[in-house]
Amino acid sequence: MEATEDSADRCTPIARVSYTDQNRQRGQIDRQYVLGAFIAVILASPLATAVVEMQYHLSAVTGFSWLSATFLAGLIITVMVAAALEGV
Repeated sequence: MEATEDSADRCTPIARVSYTDQNRQRGQIDRQYVLGAFIAVILASPLATAVVEMQYHLSAVTGFSWLSATFLAGLIITVMVAAALEGV
């Protein structure tokens, strides 16, 4: 049996795949994700600094160990963030 160009087209229907916009943008990051990550870093940096400062000052108090001071500082910041995001 002789293979012709026509029979090759019938055997491999996936050879003619149309490219969609999604295929053209493969491997590219969406701008919304980049913007969201940038905003998250901007918001998280002062919050992390606040947690570290609170933990440092609370652990200097005689009644708190470093572990309890860390937990309390994290809890305070979590409550502040939850209160700020409640209306959103």
